[in-house]
Amino acid sequence: LNGTRVHSYLKRTDGEFWRIMRFDFIEGAPYTTADLDAHRMVAVINESTRTKFFGGAHALGRAIEVNGQRFQVVGVLASKGQSLGFNMDDVVIIPVASGLRLFNQSSLFRMLIEVAAHGEIDAARSDVLRVLKERHEGEEDVTVLTQDSVLQAFNRILGALTLAIAGIAAISLSVAGIGIMNVMLVSVSERTSEIGLLKAIGAPPAEIQRVFLVEAVL
Repeated sequence: LNGTRVHSYLKRTDGEFWRIMRFDFIEGAPYTTADLDAHRMVAVINESTRTKFFGGAHALGRAIEVNGQRFQVVGVLASKGQSLGFNMDDVVIIPVASGLRLFNQSSLFRMLIEVAAHGEIDAARSDVLRVLKERHEGEEDVTVLTQDSVLQAFNRILGALTLAIAGIAAISLSVAGIGIMNVMLVSVSERTSEIGLLKAIGAPPAEIQRVFLVEAVL
């Protein structure tokens, strides 16, 4: 996958990835456990990536090159949009073991974990942290993000934006109110003689006040 030719996001996965992500395929199918056990060099791409590599032609059975290694395309995904902060409409998905060998890595960047019910999220999070801490020699060097925590983060951001907009609106209203008061003050001070004339001919204070209020509203 030459980054100068096509900008695709590479994901290294195992067989459970398809069940958790619930992808729809427009061509072919996901690679199987047998493919993983046999260490076959297979890949699943997205429709956008297929267009960049092969144009409008079918991609199944054809080869793409990732970091100097050829992979056979076994499936093409339907459009999915953003997922977990990544653009899933521009991807190449290969088996995790192939990815680790290909890039000479011994560890994973991210794991996706699915629970059966919402009420099990907190317990699952604790279990994940405990297991990983045990395997990392007692060091808690991972971050666990749950759907609830992501939602809370978005709610905090939305709350901050709401307060900022409310503050801007309050400042705008204050400035506008001061401007209107200044206009009314100037209007009254410049028409002192007119007010005196109205009083002289018997106009009540309420009527005079109503004249200036109507002008201010207009």
